[in-house]
Amino acid sequence: MELGDIVLYQGRRWWVHRRDKMTRTVFLYDQKEERTELADQLDLTDPDTVKVLASPSKNWRVLTAPFKANAGPFVRFVVPGTRQTIELVPWKDWISSDPFREGGSLFVRKSVPLPPYTVVLLTHKNGDTVRVTIPAKFTTVARKKAPPPKAPEKLNRFNLIDDDD
Repeated sequence: MELGDIVLYQGRRWWVHRRDKMTRTVFLYDQKEERTELADQLDLTDPDTVKVLASPSKNWRVLTAPFKANAGPFVRFVVPGTRQTIELVPWKDWISSDPFREGGSLFVRKSVPLPPYTVVLLTHKNGDTVRVTIPAKFTTVARKKAPPPKAPEKLNRFNLIDDDD
C-alpha cells in the first residue's frame, strides 16, 4: 500500500492516509472519517484481507478546484448533460487528494468520459457548489511532470551531407 491508495478492507473502501515506519503500520480512513490501523504491506502478505483497488495519485487524471474556506470537503461530483446528468461515485470514480480538506486537487478515473472544456459541478459538504472546467490537457500527474517529447530534427541541405566523406 502506498500513501493515497484506495483499498478494499472489510467490504469498504478506505484511503491510505499515513504510514508509520517505526511501528510498520498504515492508517486508513473511510468516507465517514472512521480510522483504522493495519500492518504495512498487508496487501502483499495477506491479499485476501486487504486489496489495493487504485492508486489515484499515480494513475488517475488530476483536476484542480478552487479553495473555498469553511465549505468543507467535496462530497459530490456531477457532470451535467443535455440528455443525462451523470453523478460520479466518490472513492470509485473520483477522490480528492485529501478527502477531508476544502478545495484543492481531485483525481478522476481515466475511464470516466470528460472531454476538454466540459463544465462539472463540485459540491462541498456545506452544500456550496463550484463550477470547474475540464482543461484541454486533462492528464495524470506523471504525464504533467514528464519532459516534453523531442521534436524531430528538420532536414536541410547541411545535415544531409555525410561528414565521413
